[in-house]
Amino acid sequence: MVDGDNGLSVQRKRPREKIEENEQEDIEFLLLLMKFFLILVAICHRSKHRYKELQLCDQDERDHRRKMWIRLLDDEKVCLHQLRVTRQAFKKLCDVLVEKGGLVATRYVTIKEIVALFLHILAHDLKNSTIRSIFARSSETISRQFHIVLEQ
Repeated sequence: MVDGDNGLSVQRKRPREKIEENEQEDIEFLLLLMKFFLILVAICHRSKHRYKELQLCDQDERDHRRKMWIRLLDDEKVCLHQLRVTRQAFKKLCDVLVEKGGLVATRYVTIKEIVALFLHILAHDLKNSTIRSIFARSSETISRQFHIVLEQ
C-alpha cells in the first residue's frame, strides 16, 4: 500500500487478535454447521424408523381385521350369510380340499381364509378390489389363492 503523502509503501498488518478472532468465528461456524448436519441425520433416521413403525401398525391392523373376519365365520348365521354354506359344510370343505385336493396353507394365509375367500367371491360375485378390502390382502394374493382353489 502506498502512503499518499510521501510515496512510501506501508504495509498494514492485521493485529494478531483480529486474526485469532476470525479463526475463532470460522471454528464456531464449522461447529454450528456440523451440529446442523447431525440434527438433520437424526431427523432422517427417526423418520425412517417411524415409517417402519407405522407400517407395522398397519400390518397389525390388517392382521386383526382378518382374524376378526375369520372368527365371525364361527357364527352359523354369519357363515351362512357370507359364504352361503353352513359352518359344518365349510369345515368339511376345508378338510376335503386339504386331504384330497392337496391345498396347503402358506406362511401368511390359512386354509380357512383361502377357502372363505374363494366361497365369498363365488357367493357374492365380487370383484377383486372389494375382496381386497374385506380380507385386507393384496390383489395379487387374492387372485393367486382363488386360482389355487379353482385348480384343486
